[in-house]
Formats: sequence, structure tokens, C-alpha cells
Amino acid sequence: MRARARIQYMSLHLDLSSIVRLPNQSWSLVAKDATFRGWPYRSAWRMFMWIFMPTGGFISVVQKPGDAIDDHLTIRARAKADLVELRENFLADLGRIETGGGTDYVFRARASRTDFEVATAKMARTLDYNNYKDRVAKIKGSSRAHVYATVWGALLKLHRA
Repeated sequence: MRARARIQYMSLHLDLSSIVRLPNQSWSLVAKDATFRGWPYRSAWRMFMWIFMPTGGFISVVQKPGDAIDDHLTIRARAKADLVELRENFLADLGRIETGGGTDYVFRARASRTDFEVATAKMARTLDYNNYKDRVAKIKGSSRAHVYATVWGALLKLHRA
């Protein structure tokens, strides 16, 4: 699937060039240009992975420059509880949860790429619902479901582009 869209959500602006199916069968967004609060990120095409789960919450997965040395990934979250649930439900070997770091993701932890691959397979095996937004509302509550619906609405623009 390829699409072009411009998404604005709060202070984040993304020019999305495509949605890409990765070799591990997950989907990722490719951003050509991005700005956050007026700061441009234009040096190269960037790959990032966002995962939204009814159990485990919202996480952002990246490979920071130091992560490549030992084949680890950095898993970031807006809510500490999301990383705690990720550890409890899917990724027992998730590293220590750190707070702060001076970025827009307050909470982060590291995991080996291999452990993360196993965790995503576990996530896939737990899928047993026919409506994601309803499941989020049931498990996380209406407040979290509303936030996710806002993101869903912004991403809806991709197939209309």
C-alpha cells in the first residue's frame, strides 16, 4: 500500500510518503519530512514503528545509534504503565524502565531485537477481538480509547490521499 498524506497532530507535522510492509510482516510509516514544534527532521528517510495494543498500550520502537552495537532496540512510551504491561504480557526480558532523557517520550527501556521479535509474535497470537477500538475501551477505558480514535482519525487521511 502506498499513500501520500500530510498529518498534523498537536505540534507534530509529518509528510508521510508511504506505508511500508516490512519483511517481518509488520507495517511501518515512512516519513520524508517531519517537524516537531518547528524543529525540522529532514536529513534522510526515517523508519519508525508505532504499536497500539489493547494490552500493552502504545509504544514506539526505534534503534538508537548505540543500540546497533549489541543488536538491541529502544522501546519508548508516553505512559510507564504501557511498558510495565508490555513486560508482563509479552516481553519479560524488557530492560530497566528509565524516566526522562530529555525527549518527548518520557519512558523508555531496551530489549534485544530477538526478544522483541518473539514478543511481537506473542502479540499476534493474542488477537481475538473483531473491533480494536471497542477492545481498547473495555480494557483501557474510554479516555484512552478516545485518544486512540483521534490518532485513527488522523491516519484515515492516508487512504483518502
